[in-house]
Amino acid sequence: MKIEQVMSQLKAWCIDQVGVPESIVSTGFPELDQLIPEGGWPRETVIEILSPVSKRAPLHLLMPLLARLGEQDRWLSWIAPTETPYAPALAAAGVDLGKVQTVLPKKGQDALWTVEQSLASGASSIVLGWPAFTDKTVLRRTQEAAEEGETMCILFRPDTLASEPSQAILRLQVDYDIDGSMLVTLLKRSGGPETGPVRIDFGAASPLAQYSFDMAC
Repeated sequence: MKIEQVMSQLKAWCIDQVGVPESIVSTGFPELDQLIPEGGWPRETVIEILSPVSKRAPLHLLMPLLARLGEQDRWLSWIAPTETPYAPALAAAGVDLGKVQTVLPKKGQDALWTVEQSLASGASSIVLGWPAFTDKTVLRRTQEAAEEGETMCILFRPDTLASEPSQAILRLQVDYDIDGSMLVTLLKRSGGPETGPVRIDFGAASPLAQYSFDMAC
């Protein structure tokens, strides 16, 4: 059987199991929902999150999303993460660890291809990717794969690319204040203007505050 047939059958099985998903998923943070015009994370699309290269990926922002998507009978796929996902922090945030799969391509340039294949298969509810690429048009294929597999894609990239054009549907830039809170700016959504930043404070009252969500080696 050809790989295309296997992926098609797997996609059909997954859709039958979870039903037709909503088009928007709340971020879990009212401030961020208000910043994004649709009021949450758009599904079946490519989202770029840009952050300082000296900092860890801003995974705090995704914990409510991963917990919600983990309720589906599909994978939470991590493609070429810079370090291994920290299981205790994910579990504390309510993420189903049994749905988390990590894929480490042998070559760095294979990461984007792996992201695209994971999206198109429909076997994942979300694909998180850390691919390295410079081609400004390459995200067109990634967006097509996200639509084909009815899967959300979030790519983590350095904030030095904030001024570069991108075909991602949604682009967010994350910075950090001295108190540890996140400052999130909307760089792009459907051609709209840049807005923000909004502050998201993971204070002592937050159930996420005790975890840094660093990636453990």
